[in-house]
Amino acid sequence: MENNYIDTVKQNFCADRLPNMLGIELLELSEGKAVVQMRVKEEHLNLLGTTHGGAIFTLADTVMGLAANSRKERVSVTLNVHINYLRTTKAGEILTAVATEENLTRKTGVYSVRISDSTGALVALASGTCYVLTGKKEHKS
Repeated sequence: MENNYIDTVKQNFCADRLPNMLGIELLELSEGKAVVQMRVKEEHLNLLGTTHGGAIFTLADTVMGLAANSRKERVSVTLNVHINYLRTTKAGEILTAVATEENLTRKTGVYSVRISDSTGALVALASGTCYVLTGKKEHKS
């Protein structure tokens, strides 16, 4: 059974405008882990007709932020993200991003992100560090 805290994080994600505008959907959320998905649309393409790196980066940053804020009484923000783009994708492709907590201290967390296409092929790998702003989680009502 999911706890009320995870439900609150999910509700707050539903109100997050940029991921909603891009069509990012939350599939799974648990302590230290998140899974999101996005169908690549024409609006996500760059001048070469492939998925824009900024759309992929936003997918990675979104899933990492969800994983970093999945623990009760912790508010975290991203300090840095490093991303490697491994293959291109086109409109219609479904991208799945999985963020996993690799290390957690009192003030920071380190996360890895794997983004795959619908065949399971890796599209991008990212890693990042989040900073814990406070020990108390305050959410909008």
